[in-house]
Amino acid sequence: MHSTAKEHILLVLQRIKQALWKMDKEYGLAGNHFKSMRHELNTIATNMNTLSIFCMMNIESLEKLIDIIKNHVNNEEDPVIKADLNKLIDNLEKELVKKVKELN
Repeated sequence: MHSTAKEHILLVLQRIKQALWKMDKEYGLAGNHFKSMRHELNTIATNMNTLSIFCMMNIESLEKLIDIIKNHVNNEEDPVIKADLNKLIDNLEKELVKKVKELN
């Protein structure tokens, strides 16, 4: 069983492509219509993979930002600024968890 929505969608796309191939084989009268539809499905699958990579890059950037702020907090002497930075870190970490859940 596939665990992520992305994998499930890609599996459905693959099944649709197979069905189109069978229809094209049986009813070759449609010309390039089925071939064109399969091409569009390939484009959708490629775009999903690209989107997934882009989301991972955003998550990695958010993790790096959190690390940079944490390093700054360690060097910060002003307690008010330190408290504000810690709140910011907490909010960013919550957002990070949310993004990871959305990706999976």
